Amino acid sequence: MNDPADHPGKPRCEREAQVRCESRLSEVDVDTIQQPEHVVILANGLWEDCEQIRRSACAADIVVAADGAWAKARRLGIDVDLVVGDLDSLDEAGLEQLIASTVPVKRFSVDKDRTDTEIAVDLALEWNARWITVCGVGGGRIDHALAHVFLLGKRPVTGSREMRLELAIGRETVIWVEGEIDLEGALPGDRVSLIPVDHCVRVSTWGLRFPLSDELLVRTAARGISNVVCTLPARVRISEGAAIMIHEATADRTQADCSCGRCDD
Repeated sequence: MNDPADHPGKPRCEREAQVRCESRLSEVDVDTIQQPEHVVILANGLWEDCEQIRRSACAADIVVAADGAWAKARRLGIDVDLVVGDLDSLDEAGLEQLIASTVPVKRFSVDKDRTDTEIAVDLALEWNARWITVCGVGGGRIDHALAHVFLLGKRPVTGSREMRLELAIGRETVIWVEGEIDLEGALPGDRVSLIPVDHCVRVSTWGLRFPLSDELLVRTAARGISNVVCTLPARVRISEGAAIMIHEATADRTQADCSCGRCDD
């Protein structure tokens, strides 16, 4: 990687901030983290529901911010345990604030073949996290949106324990389904959609208004859209292929006050 100071297009103060941040970067050893229960990754997309993101961060053992998501978390008073990415989304003031903080940073070249969010997901998989939630991926570019959805198909290279990887976008949770899964936290009235990843997917459901019993969903048809939870427990089984499940918490939920100590409630 070229020294950031070699890029004449950047203001001198910003180039110097990047060099100082780079020098601190080598001291971060994320390999010491092993098997956290719940990792929350903050992406630098549109934060449509800041309270949902705060609640997710409160429930985490480790919070990782991808690039400019650190500045958004800081404004909301969310504590971040690690910042990853090329840091090109932080302005001069943001870089200076990050350098002055005690937050560990793992920095990557701008010329890379992964997004900052994917880097964070890969780290959580290397840690063999049991539950990974990616927040802040809404809005913006459709290429990033689609790429984020297909990140859900990733699996750990090592480790055998059951793992859950999900996107949390406002009231919606997006999950890659292969095999059988319970709709955790579902309530009657919630909306559930199933979108095939493979051309044909064989599906069975329980607890939904429009049941499927070992039936085929086809990728080029919208039959799996807008089902509704009617009884609990609600469950989906994919016996052939893979599907994206979108669970929207449309039923009323009463939010309790936060006392996690991770955010400024």
